[in-house]
Amino acid sequence: MSKPPVRLKLLGGFALCSYGSVLALPTRKTEALLAYLVLARGPPLRREALVRLLWGAHRAEQGRNSLRQALTALRRCLGPWAVALTTGRETVTLDPDAVGSDVRDFEHLAASDHPDDLRAAAALYRGELLPGFEALHAKGFEEWRAREAIRLRSLAGVALLTVLADHEQREPGGGAEEAVARQLLELDPLQEPAHRALMRRYAGLGQPALALAQYERCRDHLASRLGAAPSPETERLREALAVACAAAPAAGPGIAVHPSAPGGAEASVMPPPLPDRPSLVVLPFQNMSSDPEQEYFADGMVEDLTTALSRIRWLFVIARNSSFTYKGRAVDVRQVGHELGVRYVLEGSVRRAGGRVRIGCQLVEATTGAHVWAERFEGDLADVFELQDRVTEAVAGVIEPSIRLAEILRARRKPTESLDAYDLHLRALPLLEAPTRERCEEAERLLAQAIQADPGFALARALAAHSRALREMQGWWHDLAAHRTGAWFDPRLREEGMPLARQAVADGRDDATALATAARALIWLGQDREGALAATERALTLNPNSALVTAIRGHVCVYVGRAEEAVGHIRRAIRLSPLDPEMSYFLSGLAFAHLMQRDYEAARAAASRAVQEQPGRAAGHRTLITALHFLDRRDEAMAEAVRYRALAPNGHRVVPERIAWLFADEAMVASVIEATRAAGLPD
Repeated sequence: MSKPPVRLKLLGGFALCSYGSVLALPTRKTEALLAYLVLARGPPLRREALVRLLWGAHRAEQGRNSLRQALTALRRCLGPWAVALTTGRETVTLDPDAVGSDVRDFEHLAASDHPDDLRAAAALYRGELLPGFEALHAKGFEEWRAREAIRLRSLAGVALLTVLADHEQREPGGGAEEAVARQLLELDPLQEPAHRALMRRYAGLGQPALALAQYERCRDHLASRLGAAPSPETERLREALAVACAAAPAAGPGIAVHPSAPGGAEASVMPPPLPDRPSLVVLPFQNMSSDPEQEYFADGMVEDLTTALSRIRWLFVIARNSSFTYKGRAVDVRQVGHELGVRYVLEGSVRRAGGRVRIGCQLVEATTGAHVWAERFEGDLADVFELQDRVTEAVAGVIEPSIRLAEILRARRKPTESLDAYDLHLRALPLLEAPTRERCEEAERLLAQAIQADPGFALARALAAHSRALREMQGWWHDLAAHRTGAWFDPRLREEGMPLARQAVADGRDDATALATAARALIWLGQDREGALAATERALTLNPNSALVTAIRGHVCVYVGRAEEAVGHIRRAIRLSPLDPEMSYFLSGLAFAHLMQRDYEAARAAASRAVQEQPGRAAGHRTLITALHFLDRRDEAMAEAVRYRALAPNGHRVVPERIAWLFADEAMVASVIEATRAAGLPD
């Protein structure tokens, strides 16, 4: 049977492809709908059931309208294969032969008893089912997703145990056995056979001390989660290793084992080296609350800790966006340290119940996996920022005992005293990380409530202004008819956004993120280059290790014509957050800076990566078209323009006035206008 023309990736993240091309859906709920249609078993699905699943029963009429819009978007996205989607008055059906999925392939292979099939199944299991979809706030869908995730994780665990036993018979202590053991421990750190496999592997590499450290991790996991001790088989292996360790010289900090990249694939690039100062990543905290709706609170605690620690100038801190690529996965801290180039990993959990919150943290040395420090903090929800300060202070004290008190005090700033406003802003953040018109409008609604609850909350105002700026740049205007008839800006968006941005700068003098976020809006909506320069300069002084602040400063330098300074800032932002979901924003700024320098090959390389990272972002396409044009690759530039027009029907016009509005470098403005017109983009 031929392969389905459309493929859906659901394990470890969502991706929809057809014959190698990425297909983009407009909203997360449309993605969730497609995932459910593909994986649902049984008779045709009733529309009312889909509405309850994704929009809730209390908003039935609005949910029915939203379902109709999502189905229309699916048909548009599927194009010639939309015939696979059958919609009746009461039911919806998707032909399973038209849309294949990694989940179906994984289930088929995991049902086999042949080791080769099970190895293939393990390779397909690249992570949890649909991570990050908790922010939909769709209780029915999340309950279904959680059940399916547990079932698939269990299938993967059984497959990996069988493959591990096969390797143990054929090649005990080998590299293949090690890779399987690591993947199994990511799924379930209580699997003693995997711990024993790693102990044998380290022993075979002449590292008995590391083998004993693996035993200690096994013992600690069993004790903390089950209140149990290791099995007699594990204890016998430990005793043999203890004898070997006593007879061998102490092992150095290096490990002769090469961790695999996220998702099980081998790393394709060299990991970054350790910085010349203490370096840290704060991994996503586990939400231990009974209510899955509170996931945003645990995520917010991690973001606040990352921001607070990165204000300490001597500490190199990996940005929140890179650390959140590990969300929902049980990871080996040595693997994390290897991939991100850090010496320490902070991990923990948050339990929120009623008016109390408990934060548990542990600091681990990534090179050895050794626990450096662990502590639990508990208090009233009203004092949650005080708990954050105590965690920050304790971690700083462990890493560098001689840290000055003044640096700790500088890391204690709080974004707001109002938890209501704080929670609302946390709910808005993920909407703006992957924006669409609908997501921006929802974020603006939440942020308006946050501002009403706390009028002095500068970051909420800055984000509300930023959302208007995004809509201006992408063509998501209040009046789409005006956009289509030749207008080059939306006066209403500017009237709404500029006061918000200016007030955010005034209120957020000590909030680096608010200042930098507002600076983007000042440039995009008001052409206030001097104001944006001043805001980002202060923001960088307040928080020099913020990847976002550094990247925005680089973009502002692009807008005012400082190409060399822009390149330096943006390259540093990429180093601070090498796995950032906003990497397309970083790279498009770098491409513009290289265009100003007339380094068209460097601009092409950066722009090409920007388009790959986020196909819907306009700047990546415009810089790629321009670079290809001036490299005399005109056919490729025209082909790129065709792709861009298909992806951005409301934002693909040349609009010379807007380009000149944004950029002070007249030569680059002329270059972009010439290249995009030559490639076929209309005025």
